[in-house]
Amino acid sequence: MALSNVCIRPVTEKEVHDAWLIESLSFSSEEGASEETCKFRQRVAPELFWGYFENDRLIAITHGTKTSLSKLTRESMFTHDPEGTVVGVHSLCTHPEHRKKGVAKALMQQFIQYVRDDLVNITKICLVSHDFLVPFYEGLGYKCEGLSQVTFGPDPWYDMVHNLPTDSRPWISRWTQAANQHSSPATDGLKLVPLTRHAQLPNIMLSPATAHLPRVLCQHVKINTPTTVCVSRCRHNEWVASAIRLRHNSME
Repeated sequence: MALSNVCIRPVTEKEVHDAWLIESLSFSSEEGASEETCKFRQRVAPELFWGYFENDRLIAITHGTKTSLSKLTRESMFTHDPEGTVVGVHSLCTHPEHRKKGVAKALMQQFIQYVRDDLVNITKICLVSHDFLVPFYEGLGYKCEGLSQVTFGPDPWYDMVHNLPTDSRPWISRWTQAANQHSSPATDGLKLVPLTRHAQLPNIMLSPATAHLPRVLCQHVKINTPTTVCVSRCRHNEWVASAIRLRHNSME
C-alpha cells in the first residue's frame, strides 16, 4: 500500500470553497459557517485558516480570527481585530470519509504550535465546544470554563481556553544570537533576525543567491531588507542548511 502524502498548511483563497464543503458536511445550517463567512475569515486572517491535505486533497480544516475579548462571543466570530491578543477558533472539522483517524487532532496540534511559536503577543486560544467534545479538547491542552453565552443551534456550547506561556518562544533570541556569532566572507554584513509575522512581510522577488550561513533550525527563510535574513523555526526541529548570500543585480 502506498504511503499517503500529508501536508498541514494555510488554505489559499482558491481552496476556500472546498473548505466550506467540509464545513457544510460537518455542521447543521444553524451551526456551520456560510461560504461567505469562510471567505471573509480567510481574507482577513489567512494565517489562521489551516487545512490538512492528504495526497493534495483537503480533508480537514480549522479557522479563526483574532479578538481582544477574553472569551468568544457570537459577534467576535464574525469580526477580526488584527491587534487582538486572543485567537478565536471558530471551526475544526474533518470530511466524513476521514474521521476517527486522528486527523483533526493532528491539525489542531499543528495549529496550536503555530500560534504559540510564530504569532506575536497572543495570550490564549479560545473556542466553544459541545459537551461530548470537551474531553477531546482537554486532551489538546484546553480547559473548560463552563457554559458559554454563544448560541448556535439548540444545543449548549462550552467555553474552552488554551492559555499560552508568555515565554513560549525562547528559541528566537537563542538561535538569532548563535547564528549572528558565526561569520564568514560570504556572510559579512548580513544580520539574522526572527521571522515572526509571516503574513505581514511584503512579497519580495529573490535574485539568485549563494549560501554559506551556518546550519540553523528554520522553516521559512525570507529576505526582509538587502542585508537581513529572517528565519523562523522548523516544525519538527530538523537541521536545515540555509545559505543565503544576498546578491541583487545592482550589487553584482
